[in-house]
Amino acid sequence: MSYGVAANVKLLTEIGLTSRDTDNQPLQRLNKATLAVAFSPNTDFWTRPELRVYASHFTWNDAAAQANLSGFAVGGRTHAATVGVQIEAWW
Repeated sequence: MSYGVAANVKLLTEIGLTSRDTDNQPLQRLNKATLAVAFSPNTDFWTRPELRVYASHFTWNDAAAQANLSGFAVGGRTHAATVGVQIEAWW
């Protein structure tokens, strides 16, 4: 979702829900929520270039953690957060 709050500023949010169901394995779930502030020439959704400052939070169940112990679930953890800056331009 995108909402223009000023001439060159937008608030953005994204929510993602993912499930993985494989034969004879427990259901794996991964959820993501992101909030961002974006700066662009105007507040139209497709306007580029756009500079975004964001924060994302991820959670996953124990089945996803067990299946990814060498990746994002190192040590058996079931959540993580990231922050960053992103620029997007089209030509």
